[in-house]
Amino acid sequence: MKPNLFRWATSELTQDAFLCWLFEWAKPEFRDKPLHDLSARFIKELSGIEKSQIEELEVRKQYRNIDIVVLINKRLAILIEDKVHTKNHSNQLLRYAEILKGEVSENDLSLIYLKTGDQSNYKGVESKGYKTFRREQFLKLLKEGRDSGIKNEIFIDFLNHLSGIDSSVNSFKTLPISKWHWDSWKGFYMELQKRLGQGEWDYIPQRNGGFLGFWWHWESMDFKETGFDFYLQLEHEKFCFKIRPYDVQLNQVIRDHYRNILFESALAKGLKIKRNGRCIQGKTKTMTVAKLASKYIQTDPNGLIELDKTIEKIKGIEELMEEIKIACNRQA
Repeated sequence: MKPNLFRWATSELTQDAFLCWLFEWAKPEFRDKPLHDLSARFIKELSGIEKSQIEELEVRKQYRNIDIVVLINKRLAILIEDKVHTKNHSNQLLRYAEILKGEVSENDLSLIYLKTGDQSNYKGVESKGYKTFRREQFLKLLKEGRDSGIKNEIFIDFLNHLSGIDSSVNSFKTLPISKWHWDSWKGFYMELQKRLGQGEWDYIPQRNGGFLGFWWHWESMDFKETGFDFYLQLEHEKFCFKIRPYDVQLNQVIRDHYRNILFESALAKGLKIKRNGRCIQGKTKTMTVAKLASKYIQTDPNGLIELDKTIEKIKGIEELMEEIKIACNRQA
């Protein structure tokens, strides 16, 4: 494998540097350089600003704690919050936007959340007025640049690095389940989100080591003047039935109530489940009540996932959740 600079320089600051370097190629004095057109297209995708409009361009890195600011013609600004594996936190997105709104007109400001890693959803980002620009969009742009003849080694290294991340995340399609790694599970969960039209995923810490979890199909039920949520959760190859009591002092009572309904409904549907999880009265906020007794991921003879059959299996269990909801309503 050919040495790649970005294999070693993996921080967000390194990615900031690459982005600043790429933006600078859009300056008018570089019109005869291969990277100029690509850089200008990049700016247009982010802000709608045409290449012909760029008369002057200034790139600012870590300007008042903002990752990158691209200032065009001294009045148009692109604010870029650049992320690899971390996510937006606290109130940083609104705070950064307010800083620049004090310097340029709101109509002349483009807010961009650029993410080359992955996160479960972007609702919080978009609700703050930011446009997302994700790895698949960036890869498409960079590949177009390569195909147009760009041979710059820094550019090609970054493209290959980003392609490597994408291949790793999509490895769930080509690796046997036994060889799946963190990125494989991430890619699988993102595919589930698309196929099921719902769900969240993230790292779940545990004392003996955490895992990447995927949870969905939340339902809320009243019970004994309080209530509880019940939902489904994947813990890699483990398929769990979970609850979240509203009153932790009633943990055991609520767990037993839901477990009885769950097992009766599963038996009627011919679905085999096993008791699982533990309950600490007054402390446990979420609990595993049971787990699927068989494998939910369907595979071919080579151990590769059969995605359509796996989705069919999962949707069959979702039907059980609807029946449980009806049973819970009857017993409320």
